[in-house]
Amino acid sequence: IQEVVEIQPEQQIAQHNYTTEQMQTLAKTAVEIQQFLTQLQAQGYSLEDAQQKLASDWATQAKLNPTVKTKLENLRQYLNNATAQSILGEPALKVINWARELSGILLR
Repeated sequence: IQEVVEIQPEQQIAQHNYTTEQMQTLAKTAVEIQQFLTQLQAQGYSLEDAQQKLASDWATQAKLNPTVKTKLENLRQYLNNATAQSILGEPALKVINWARELSGILLR
């Protein structure tokens, strides 16, 4: 079951001109990461260990799969934006940052 987070057009962030689609992508990414973290925690991982495992797995996939690498590269643009950070949440931000670092994707 995949939860879809809907963001209304009036919630568009004018300051950074993010589209509704971009914001929905962020929200969907946050939900997906949280689902993976929850699954790993159910298997006995602590939150931090789950974050590190997910980041490591994602980095490995990014090195092998150009589509995964592109998704991770695209998320990079949101890492220094407070609005995007609030949508993603701290656990997801850690996973994205660690995955980016492990895969060698630089923050620009």
